[in-house]
Amino acid sequence: DDSEVTDEEQTARGEIKAGMDNDEFKSANSNIIDVRYIELPFTDKETGIFGSMTNNSIPVNYAYELEYAAEGDLDDIQPDLEFAINDKIIPLLMSEADSTVVGVSSTPQDQVLESIKCSQQEVGNNCFLVKGALTLFLQEDAEIGDEEQVASNAIKSGMDNDEFVSSNINIHDVRYVQTPLTDPGTGTFGDISDNALEVDYAYELEYLEAGNFDAIQSDLEQAISEEVIPAVMSDSSLGVVGLSTLPADQMLQGVPCSQQDDGNRCTLMKGVLTLYLRDGESTSAEKEAIDAIRSGMDNDRFDSANDNIRDVRYVELPLSDENGMFGSNSSKAVEVDYAYELEYDKDGNLSDIISDAENAINEEVIPGVMGGSEPIAVGVSASPEDQVVDTVSCSVQPVEDN
Repeated sequence: DDSEVTDEEQTARGEIKAGMDNDEFKSANSNIIDVRYIELPFTDKETGIFGSMTNNSIPVNYAYELEYAAEGDLDDIQPDLEFAINDKIIPLLMSEADSTVVGVSSTPQDQVLESIKCSQQEVGNNCFLVKGALTLFLQEDAEIGDEEQVASNAIKSGMDNDEFVSSNINIHDVRYVQTPLTDPGTGTFGDISDNALEVDYAYELEYLEAGNFDAIQSDLEQAISEEVIPAVMSDSSLGVVGLSTLPADQMLQGVPCSQQDDGNRCTLMKGVLTLYLRDGESTSAEKEAIDAIRSGMDNDRFDSANDNIRDVRYVELPLSDENGMFGSNSSKAVEVDYAYELEYDKDGNLSDIISDAENAINEEVIPGVMGGSEPIAVGVSASPEDQVVDTVSCSVQPVEDN
């Protein structure tokens, strides 16, 4: 019974505290001056921090299934569990005088993925998949070693051995889930539905010349998907049930990066991933995904995805400038003719609508003709302007307001 285990643990702690408070342990060794009791958790309940914060930090990402009693309050359970995880790690990484780790933070907050079912669940309990994270702070001049692996192993061991179940009386089980959540073989996570939404973005990828580009790209795409998952799947109202790293990001040849260190390679990338939604549902999840990607790149969270990555810089879309141009002009130009029916709201400004449509078409064409190892173009322009043929009716009669 969980409550009995908790009561026994609390009783033992009470005896230890009383012994220290009453100086009963000072006589254990002639060299002991004082033994003072310190309340657990080590982690400050207000800040989620133990020790010192520095500018040299390492994120530790993990995942778990959290099963708890229906009457339990998740807002109380989560911090208790996060503090218990911190307290498991602290003595492993900070017990030696020459330890490189000088602080641990439970932030960023663990994210509950409401749209994902647990692998198992007892009747009457609640259960969620949770994307966990904490931060290790190192000495300012310390090089990163195996600290992240030590922390990850400790978290897995603690969950496998039920060491965190007693952190809150309502917890029934905490099951470690292997990361990354995205399947390395298929690039997918969650469910695939017929209602798919592509999320487009762009970035500059700077990496060491010795790096294998295919490996770098694969690792980076997976890291991006891991950042997006909690952003779009922790709120079930967004309607996202799954995610895929496909289609693959495209390297845009012939376009210089805005900056690049000597000895590095740098390329502009057109990124895309796919969100799968519940049937018949539209969503604002695209904005949440873009915000997560931008934040991850702006705060260098993807630089550690591969040892050869030096920087990943977010680039605003559309890629085309205000004149509808992207890339370089050349003396050899090929006009591409096409036709389409454009149905739009009567209240809309046709000139603005056509301009936006041309830019969107440009964005779709750019990776197709400038991407890959053998691009066929060095630039794309939306000009000449698309022409409206007023004398021809659409094949489908528009509704009254269109």
